[in-house]
Formats: sequence, C-alpha cells, structure tokens
Amino acid sequence: MGFTIPISPAKTTTTTTTTTITQFPENPKTLILEHCKTVKDVKQVHAHLIKTRLLYSPAVAQNLLESAAILLPEPMDYAVSIFHALNAPSSPAYNIMIRGFTVLAACGRLAELELGEWIGKHIEANGLEGNTTLMTSLVDMYAKCGCVDTARRLFDQMARRDVVAWSAMISGYSQASRCKEALLLFHEMQKADVEPNEVTMVSALSSCAFLGALETGKWVHSYIKKNLKLTVTLGTALVVFYAKCGSIDSAIEVFDRMPKKNAFSWTVLIQGLASNGQGKKALKLFKLMLKKNIEPNYVTFIGVLCACSHAGLVDEGRHFFVSMSRDFGIEPRIEHYGCMVDMFGLIEEAYQFIKNMPVKSNALIWRTMLASCRVYKNVEIGEELLKHVLDSNECPIGGMLIPPV
Repeated sequence: MGFTIPISPAKTTTTTTTTTITQFPENPKTLILEHCKTVKDVKQVHAHLIKTRLLYSPAVAQNLLESAAILLPEPMDYAVSIFHALNAPSSPAYNIMIRGFTVLAACGRLAELELGEWIGKHIEANGLEGNTTLMTSLVDMYAKCGCVDTARRLFDQMARRDVVAWSAMISGYSQASRCKEALLLFHEMQKADVEPNEVTMVSALSSCAFLGALETGKWVHSYIKKNLKLTVTLGTALVVFYAKCGSIDSAIEVFDRMPKKNAFSWTVLIQGLASNGQGKKALKLFKLMLKKNIEPNYVTFIGVLCACSHAGLVDEGRHFFVSMSRDFGIEPRIEHYGCMVDMFGLIEEAYQFIKNMPVKSNALIWRTMLASCRVYKNVEIGEELLKHVLDSNECPIGGMLIPPV
C-alpha cells in the first residue's frame, strides 16, 4: 500500500460516508515531496489532485511535476505526461523538466536525452527563446550531456547572456576536454564585460591545467586574489592547476593559504607531490592529514601508493595498502593494485601479487608488467604473462600494445 494523504480538518467538508479534501495543508510542496517516493506514490497523489481539481493550482501542479521529474530515479515518461497536461506551462515548470533530463542523461541515460531534445523543441514552439533563465538551463543540459556543439548553437542564439550562461558553456567545453575552446570563450566573456564567478574560474583553471597553460592560469589566479574569496572549491582548483603544470611550490603555497580545506583538497596536493617526484613530502602530508582527523578516501590512497612507488618506498607502500582496508574500511580497487605492481620493481614479486589479487587485472596492470619484463629482459615471465592474458581474456589484446621482451 502507498500512503495516506493527511487531511487538514479546518479545510474539509464531511458527509455521512466520505471525507473530501478540498485543499492541501498550508505547504503542498512539503506534502507531495515528503510522501512521493515511487512512481506509484506520485500516481496516487496525481489521481487525488485530479479528483479534487487541485491540479489546476499552478503551485500544486508544479510541485507534483518536480516530484516526478527530479526526486524519483525513474524514467521521465510520467513527468512528461504531467507536463503535457499542464495548462500553459510556466518557466519554472520547463526548468524542472530540463533539470530532470540533465540528471538522467548525465548519468548515461542517453535515451532520456531524446526527451530532453523534445523539451527544447517545445520551448521553441512556444516562443520562449527569449527567456534567459530557461535557455541557460537548456544550454547547461546539452553541455552536461556531451552535446557541446548543440549547446553552443543555443548559446549563440541567446539575445542576452548572463554570467550563468557563459559559465555553463565554458564548463561544458572544459568537461568535454575541449579546453582551447573553453579558454577562447573565456576571453570572449572578458571582452563582453561579463564578470566571471567561481564556476567560471574553476572551469578556466581546469582547462589551463589540461593544456599546461601556466601563464593564463596565473592570470586567473591573480583575478581571484583581487575579486573573489578563496573558497575550498577555488583553492582546490588552483592546487590542481599548479600541480599539473609542474609548479608544485605554488600549489603548496595556495594550499597553505586556504582558510578551509576538505579531504579532496588534501588528496589533490598529495597526488600532485607524488606526480612531481616528491613522494616523501606526499607521505608527510598524508600523515598530517590523518593527524588532523581528516578521513581519507580511496582516491587519497591512490596518491599515497603512487608516492610510495615514485619514491621507491616498498615497505611503506605495503603498510598503507594493508592499512587502507584494515584501518579505514576501504576495499582496494584496480587502481590501487596497479600502483602496487608498479611499486614492486621486482618482477617476480609483482607477478605473484597479480596472481593473488581478488579482482581481475586490467590493461594498465598487464601493460605495466609487460613493460617491466621488457626493461629487465625477463622473457620467461613475459611469455607467461602473455599466455595468461590470451587464455583468460581478462584484457582485450587488441586494445593494448605488447612490447617485445
């Protein structure tokens, strides 16, 4: 059974046989959103709203639509049917639908993107292209779903573009690894005298990091110093940028000046130190992180194990690998095993480690091992590895380059 809709005594009329609800309690949104956990629940409320004619209230209809489109991990079909039944859908109603499509399509539900395209056509057919908020949501939806060119076409058609629209488009380019286009659009934004916000700056820094554009990133940092507060998000983005550009001292300086840090902030600097050949400093930072009672996650341990690998600290690597599951309840993933294989150096020990792993090896691990066999001229293990790969089908041979041993 679903649930019982609460009745507000002051707002009901009672007969000898039935009680009819004529109005929701004071906050209909709370009622709908708290009780609708499945499509069945939404349908029960929907039926009640039709029966009592409360669905004609724009606020109530909008709240029902929000429950169907956003709160439920279900396909959008039912939300579409509710939307179709609305009399002259409002701008917020369109935004609710766009948000629902964005969440589903961004999670890989590509079929839902087709419905998202339908909402775009619906907006055009109803002459709503001049609504900046609505069009920005549509640009954001297409960008997050990987349809960057479609997003850009809509962006270019907008009569008025605020900072949210610019940021959505720049972020879309950055997330699609089209970082040159992201920075070009960032420069266009400056020429248009639109002041960037935190979202814009994070996307710009991400693009600079991807391209190794140190000078452009420094300009972004300078702008942040003058115009924006150094939040956890901005500080972490700066640490990532400087670390990826090889300017690790600047990354450390930003980290030290951050008024607040989270686990991700610590993790990216640990990874940055490790990838810049400062494994011992990375481990020192990790120990300080633990001392400050900041809980590491599985990504943190990838950085820690990489640090051990780069610094040749095999015993420490073994210790942290065991500690990960024993002390923090983090089950090792394939990335952790890859770090361990890379760390061992001794081919025989690494091979034994692979054979005893509770998870299947991937291409990265086999490639690492085969490359080691080539470097150390270990033909015997190299042939055994190749035979194992061919026999087990754990890795598609066509997808990896087998180095000669």
